[in-house]
Amino acid sequence: MRSALVVLLAACVVAPGARAASVTVAVASARGAPGAEVKVPVSVRGAQGLGALQMELVYDPAVLEARKVEEGALLSGAMVESNVPQPGRMRVALVSGEPVNGDGVLLMARFVACGAAGKECQVQAENARAWEHSTNLDMRVSVEPGKFTVAAAGLSPVLLGAIAAIVAIVLVAIVAFARRKRPSVAPPPFPEATPSYPAGAQQPRQAFCTQCGARVEPGARFCAKCGGPLSPA
Repeated sequence: MRSALVVLLAACVVAPGARAASVTVAVASARGAPGAEVKVPVSVRGAQGLGALQMELVYDPAVLEARKVEEGALLSGAMVESNVPQPGRMRVALVSGEPVNGDGVLLMARFVACGAAGKECQVQAENARAWEHSTNLDMRVSVEPGKFTVAAAGLSPVLLGAIAAIVAIVLVAIVAFARRKRPSVAPPPFPEATPSYPAGAQQPRQAFCTQCGARVEPGARFCAKCGGPLSPA
């Protein structure tokens, strides 16, 4: 932290009071469950040759506990340092080896949510100063605060995705098993029972086919359904 601040102070001496380009520092809104570590993005908009930045991130210590600050996607190999001089205030300084241009996430501030579910607080940048990379001139800095909300504890997105995948696999297995057990050809119909006749009574000509069980017309010699021969009377 000390080395970064030395560079920043040297920049102030080189060009005291000079003003050049402007940049906007915006703290994103975020949420997290009690006890969870969360990352709050700090972005810049309209950066033109940004070389160094210092500021203080201010928050409610009853809701958040500061950890440290890391470089964001817009930085590559920059020197980033932070410390917490007192609860509710984290000092941040960065020096970039290459000029930073455009819009994007400059820093990721890491916190632990320590408040109860439903609590919220504002996270904002104060005492922000920025300098150009090539000239060390001061840049005009505007800031936009974000809001952190302590969310109710629940299943993480990763766990929810794993549960959904397991359910899908089980459903596919059930469907495959059901299709494998289903017979491909329907069984033939069960033949109707042949009526019985008292002893000595004359039985009529065969009324049912002995091969497929279909009813046949009196006097027919072949089954109209399967073509099988019928026994004579």
